[in-house]
Amino acid sequence: MRIAYLFDNLFYPEYQEQDVKEPVFIVGNFRSGTTFLHRLLAKDDQSTSFTSFELYMSPSVVGRKFYQWLMKVNNAVGNPARLVVNLFDLIVEKEAYMHKIGLEEVEEDGQVLFHVWSSFDLLAFFPFPKLIRKYIYYDDQVPSEIKKKDMEYYSEIV
Repeated sequence: MRIAYLFDNLFYPEYQEQDVKEPVFIVGNFRSGTTFLHRLLAKDDQSTSFTSFELYMSPSVVGRKFYQWLMKVNNAVGNPARLVVNLFDLIVEKEAYMHKIGLEEVEEDGQVLFHVWSSFDLLAFFPFPKLIRKYIYYDDQVPSEIKKKDMEYYSEIV
């Protein structure tokens, strides 16, 4: 991912001049309506939000341009990627009964910390709870220097 950001800086330096005006941060307990509010706001044309695909596969400008090109090729050969997306969505649908998940679904931007190995969501791929328990209590158990690096990365993404 870092290489893609390096290319972003080289080919699209103007993205760094983009001001984020009046960001909205939605914070709340599980099952309190935060996801509903987030997805409702994401439907507004004047707001923006990441999809799961963007968060996990292409948070960089260069990455998005590459995947847009790849999707043109995909569509030209009959859209075989749709089968993969549908299969993925079908698999996660069975596991995610409380929170709809899909590659094309809007998702919380905190998921981008997955790229820097600083997320409780690593549990989905590495089932070793003891190794990532500290991310449940991020505020208290993650060292300040790691939080600082995480927030610098997050700021770069946004």
